[in-house]
Amino acid sequence: MEKEVRAERLRWKDVRAYLEKDDRVLLSIGAVEQHGTHLAMGTDSMTADAVCFGAGRKTGVLVYPPMWYGWSDGHMSFPGTVSLRAETMQALLEDVVNSLTQHGFKRFVIVNGNRRANLPPMQIAASNLMRMGGRLVAIADIAYLSFTELAELRRSAPGGIGHAGEMETSHMLHIHPDCVWMEDAISRPSKSASPQRTFLASDPAHEGGDRFYLPRNPESFFKSTGGTGVAGDPTKASAETGASAHAAMVDGLVRVLEVLRETPID
Repeated sequence: MEKEVRAERLRWKDVRAYLEKDDRVLLSIGAVEQHGTHLAMGTDSMTADAVCFGAGRKTGVLVYPPMWYGWSDGHMSFPGTVSLRAETMQALLEDVVNSLTQHGFKRFVIVNGNRRANLPPMQIAASNLMRMGGRLVAIADIAYLSFTELAELRRSAPGGIGHAGEMETSHMLHIHPDCVWMEDAISRPSKSASPQRTFLASDPAHEGGDRFYLPRNPESFFKSTGGTGVAGDPTKASAETGASAHAAMVDGLVRVLEVLRETPID
């Protein structure tokens, strides 16, 4: 029988027994935000949790339930999206980590499923927590864990990897096909016509992407996607691509956990 690694399915004494041999723990945070016309709003949380669970099964590291809500202000023009204030998200992370620290956890990996958008409050929280000493708090992003592999796996043209695009859709087809409506998938690749958009592009095919950050308000993002919420090409997605992408993300997270295990704590 496979050992249970999901904390919510364990008893308190099981956690105590775990802490006698390991002090690492996996946490994830995603979002409940629009993901185009074909993906469930919980996509970011589901994918981050699935990657954590995959790494937990491989390493035996305990996995806590996902923190479902994130910093999603740019998507608030679409009904159903929930956005935390950055300071609320930061406080939530700090409270969770402080609680677990009291019980003996010392090595934390917080996994982000809402690429780039969640990172600033996560990084501030991690810095605050590290300054207190006595623990390690690392941040991992599922896309960055597998950026090279995703570029090799892609079937879409430049601009096809983005919000609700090829890779997010492929990943969901692999882990939660019941939350994907491919008949409603719309191809709307992100553009790189301007220097600003080239540098901002989250698609690895766009040279110079992610060089700086230029926020968008909800109205401008809505307009830029033609009211679809899609910035990519989900029509090229497949469950096979999703399985390969998922494996790359899990392996990347396992490497992070291995490094953290060997890192001394001040």
